[in-house]
Amino acid sequence: MTNTDKQQLADWLIQLERMTAATYGALDAPAELIREQNLERIRLAVEANLVRLDTLLHMRSNAIRQSLINEEVATLRAIKLLRDDLMLVELELLRTQRLPPADADKRLAEINKDYDLFLKNWVTASPLIHPETIKWFWPDINNAKRLPLLRGMPVETRVKPDDLVSPIELARAAIKQETKPLLTDPNAIGFGRSTVHLVGIAYILAQVELAMRFAKDQSRQADVASWYSFAAIPGDIIRELLGVLDVPIRKAIRDADPQLREKLERARREMLETLALYYSVPTLECATLAVFTKGLNVPS
Repeated sequence: MTNTDKQQLADWLIQLERMTAATYGALDAPAELIREQNLERIRLAVEANLVRLDTLLHMRSNAIRQSLINEEVATLRAIKLLRDDLMLVELELLRTQRLPPADADKRLAEINKDYDLFLKNWVTASPLIHPETIKWFWPDINNAKRLPLLRGMPVETRVKPDDLVSPIELARAAIKQETKPLLTDPNAIGFGRSTVHLVGIAYILAQVELAMRFAKDQSRQADVASWYSFAAIPGDIIRELLGVLDVPIRKAIRDADPQLREKLERARREMLETLALYYSVPTLECATLAVFTKGLNVPS
């Protein structure tokens, strides 16, 4: 690819991000003025843009893709932010329609199914992970109430690709690589976009698993400890990723280094704000919290 081709691709990514942001005007209206046909049109346009982005970049060489990672991640973030808001508007519209319970439940299931498919495609489109990540690492939680031992029993018999690495391991490696210069280099002021994106992918998968544990996997009283130990795994991943700078910050406080402390606190704040804005999963927050409430409220 020539430099001109590369610039054209970079320009298209920027144009797509702006076009995605411009679509917000169709969503910024009272619920009674919003029509399902318009929401469906926006949903299809968002999905088409995601497919186009994924197809376009996978046609390029790895070298070109690597040089455009920041632009692609920015575009992916813009697409997801719009899709998240679209889902919230769909849910608000559903609430105002006052449908019979059976019809409302059916429509809610359709909204969730559409978003679930989008989220899988969105993760797959990431330039930083293996294209089969969803196939191997997307949570698949079944109700183990009657057979709690199945929660920890591996059932996969296929062989993973040799170059397939889990998002959590990719995130850990990226964090490790960037933490040292963040602590020692005055010019390093925070985690790069790629690192935060990898952390965000792992964060998304953990949120989905937590919600699935709460919604699908029930437990008898005698097996609560088993249930909670597995529900705690994605919770621990979230705490690890979101708290990655906590220990260095405490050390900066201990060593009376206010400049380093301020830099690290700013880096942590910026990362958390980015994760909250672009990598949270709408409607799963309450389920995620309920997981821990359920575990803590179980009588001993």
